[in-house]
Amino acid sequence: MAADRVSRTKTIDGIVTPAFIHNGPTFFFVDLPVFADGLVDCWELLDLALFRDRLRSGWVTPHTSDPAEVSVHGLAAWTTTGGRWEIDADGLFERVLALVRQLNPRMENLHDCHGRTVEMVGDVRVSILGTSQARPVRVIDPECAFSERVPGDRISVLVHDGEYHLASLRVFADGLVELGRLPSPEALDVAALRGMVEAGRIVGSVPEGARVHNRSSNPRRHFEEREK
Repeated sequence: MAADRVSRTKTIDGIVTPAFIHNGPTFFFVDLPVFADGLVDCWELLDLALFRDRLRSGWVTPHTSDPAEVSVHGLAAWTTTGGRWEIDADGLFERVLALVRQLNPRMENLHDCHGRTVEMVGDVRVSILGTSQARPVRVIDPECAFSERVPGDRISVLVHDGEYHLASLRVFADGLVELGRLPSPEALDVAALRGMVEAGRIVGSVPEGARVHNRSSNPRRHFEEREK
């Protein structure tokens, strides 16, 4: 007799880090999700070996060309010049590796794609892992195995503090708001967020010729999760 099928789901923690996806002429700015099982979502889930290949091909990159067409989903598209960058492709790989190790100190049970991301089902090429559908989560106590986890969502915004920052705005179900990708992350409530918009600290555009900064903030405040 055929066995009865069953399925299960598991939540995998991750942390995001800024990067670009270079697709055609455009550099798409992304918060790159990096997960505890070693998978990285750069518009498809890849293990560390395949992610390194994408870095070498230029599909994933920590910087743009000069000039460059840059797109930030839901916010803006610019032509940029004069970019200055902290790290190169090797540096981004080391950062990703460090994030995996932060989430999984013993580096155990890392996923192995065995060099491929698609398989044939009949005559159809099917993605094996797809995309992560990662979502922000605020872990109240990251050191506690059974800590409360508050779901949220995120968008990119521009913060004006004398200079412009491409920041991450994360809003959680309990009303807490986090501003990340700043020199120092900030936590506030919805009323304070409204005040920042009214005061012009959070803006929707920048003047032509303005320099926009993006700085990585404390990654422990930027947990994400996906279901496996």
